[in-house]
Amino acid sequence: MKRHFYFLIIAITVTAACSSTQKPGSSSATGDSRWSSLVESCLAGDCAAIPKPNSGARNLKFLTDIEREVLLEINMVRAHPREYADYLGTTIAHYHGKNYMVPGKITIRTIEGAEPVWDAIEYLKTRESLPPLLASPGMSRAAQDHVADQSRSGATGHYGRDGSSPADRMRRHGRWDMAAGENINYGYNNARDIVRSLIVDDGVPDRGHRKAIFQKLFGVAGVSCGSHPKYRYLCVVDFAGAFTEK
Repeated sequence: MKRHFYFLIIAITVTAACSSTQKPGSSSATGDSRWSSLVESCLAGDCAAIPKPNSGARNLKFLTDIEREVLLEINMVRAHPREYADYLGTTIAHYHGKNYMVPGKITIRTIEGAEPVWDAIEYLKTRESLPPLLASPGMSRAAQDHVADQSRSGATGHYGRDGSSPADRMRRHGRWDMAAGENINYGYNNARDIVRSLIVDDGVPDRGHRKAIFQKLFGVAGVSCGSHPKYRYLCVVDFAGAFTEK
C-alpha cells in the first residue's frame, strides 16, 4: 500500500505602502531586463515553465491573466534560480534603509530592509532547478474560495471565517496528496512583484514562502488573485504534491 506523507506549509506576506513616492530616475535595470527577456523567450518558444493544466483539465481558462503570470513566474524561478538571484541583485539599489523606493512607484516600508534580499540571493545560488508546477482547476477554486472570503471580510491569514484551513478548502474540490501548502501576498497586483515579495520574504523569520516555492514535493498549484478592502489586492497560491480533481 502506498504511504502518503502530509504536512502543511502556510505563510503570508503583507506589503505596507507609505504615502510618499519617489520621482522617476535612473536605476540598475540590467538584471531586470535579463530576467524579463528570459521570461519573454520562454513565452515565445517551447518552454517547460509555461503553465500546463493538471491531469483532467483541458486548458487554463480557469485562470485569469495575472494568475497565469504568477504561476509562470513561480515556475521560471524554480527552473532558473541563479538567474533570478541576478535579478534580485539589481533591486538592492532601491533600498534606502527600510524603504523600498522604485522610481515612479509608491514607496514601500519594509521590516528588514535589504537583509532578506541578500539572504534570498545566497539561497537561490544554492538551489537546483525544479520541474514546473501543473495548474489545477480544483486547487485554484480552493484559492478562489479564500480570496472571495477575505475580499468581503478584510481579514488576513490562512483560516476562513468558517474555520476552514487551506487543506480543508482543497478537499472541497478534490484530493491532495503527499504534501500541501499555501502562500498569500497582500498588496501587489502584478506577478513580478508578487513573486519577488514571496521569495524575499521580508519579516518572515523562517522564510516560509520561499521554502514553499522551492519545496521538491510540490508538483501542482492553484492560484487566485482578487481585491482586498484594506490592502487593495491579495493573491493566494495553493500547493500540493499531487491533486485528483473532482
